Amino acid sequence: MSPSRAQSDSQAPRDQPQEDLYLFTVDAIRQLDRLAVEHYGLTGAVLMENAARSVAVEVMRLLPPPAAGRRVLICCGPGNNGGDGLALARHLHNEHVGVEILLAFDPVSTKLSDEAAMNLHVCERMELPMTHAATSDAVDQFTASVAAPDLIVDALLGTGARSAPRPPLDRLIEWMNGSAAPVLSIDVPSGLDAQSGRPAGTCVQADVTVALVGVKSGFLELDAQPWIGEIVIGDIGCPRELCARLGQRLHAEPYEADEPHRPRRRSHRPRSR
Repeated sequence: MSPSRAQSDSQAPRDQPQEDLYLFTVDAIRQLDRLAVEHYGLTGAVLMENAARSVAVEVMRLLPPPAAGRRVLICCGPGNNGGDGLALARHLHNEHVGVEILLAFDPVSTKLSDEAAMNLHVCERMELPMTHAATSDAVDQFTASVAAPDLIVDALLGTGARSAPRPPLDRLIEWMNGSAAPVLSIDVPSGLDAQSGRPAGTCVQADVTVALVGVKSGFLELDAQPWIGEIVIGDIGCPRELCARLGQRLHAEPYEADEPHRPRRRSHRPRSR
């Protein structure tokens, strides 16, 4: 599918001005992250913090009002996508949202990035509710007993994942897809190849995908449509000159910011407006 498809697609991403909407390959996103740090002097912690803030804004929009007291389950993997989820938990807690964190890895034996480790440490110091589920049995025990959340955040796998999700992630994804709660994916639905737009195996069926920086090239493919839901662009503070250098400009119809948008369940996907 060509990029021009986004010009008339009613599912086109929103929230960025038309002139700043870009399409990125997975390699371009990798370069963008590297150059933002090496050339412009930003830090990974700043980028992760900005990503979390952008996702938090969308979560607050999706939760039925009043958002305070609502329950959000954040499912975190061991990479920077999970780090985004941990930072998100802090922001939602500060907004009086009830957060629960599920770590789908062993934090003792898993080597985390400095940024993800920092956010895990902060969440632990804040004593946010947190469950470790590094095995499929542990996931089954958790999902059998957890109270139904108002929203599930998928922060398991990012754009660097190209193979099928392994245990216990596959079991957790299956539970998420069967849940009555809407699902928001950070950057890419876990299990979806962001370059090809095809699921590598078990894949999250997101109601909303907050695509960080810009649209990933695979999102425009037909194969991706049952999985990505509504696309929302999340700003992480990269210089717009860098985005223009590495991305391909897209054009989307203006979006009415005051239009209500509650996520609908699987039978209504792919979402259109």
